[in-house]
Amino acid sequence: MSTNRLILLIFVLNAVAVAAGVAVNHLLVQSALAALPLGGEPREEAEKKSEPSVEFVFLPVEKIILSLPGREREHYFVLDVVLQGPAGTDKKKLEQVVPMVRSSVAANLSTLQADELRALGFEALRQRLEEGLNADFAARNAAKPFDNLLVSKLIAQ
Repeated sequence: MSTNRLILLIFVLNAVAVAAGVAVNHLLVQSALAALPLGGEPREEAEKKSEPSVEFVFLPVEKIILSLPGREREHYFVLDVVLQGPAGTDKKKLEQVVPMVRSSVAANLSTLQADELRALGFEALRQRLEEGLNADFAARNAAKPFDNLLVSKLIAQ
């Protein structure tokens, strides 16, 4: 093949590649523009702005350590939970109930065997802890300054 034909072939292939790139870019830009309403914001963001946003305050309660009996030996569990309250909740009120939360979680889970705790799903564990907390707060006639208890970590040894 002569050099002139080789250069012409490379030029034609390059032109085809550039044309394909321009066509793909045009299609992508057109599809992105079709997703925008007249105001210029994406529809999803415009819908999110119309919905009221709910904000929360979170307080982590870390390193609740449990020792539970197993079949052959004791097992240690480390549990981290998070208290979730509405946006206006004072963090000091949340911090004041941390000892009560630790006590309630330890008392609630200390009745289990290690295998039973492992068998609980994450959501079932969260519900069990939250129900126990609600019962403990009700028994002490204490106001609960948070709405939900979230389980953020569970480590089993």
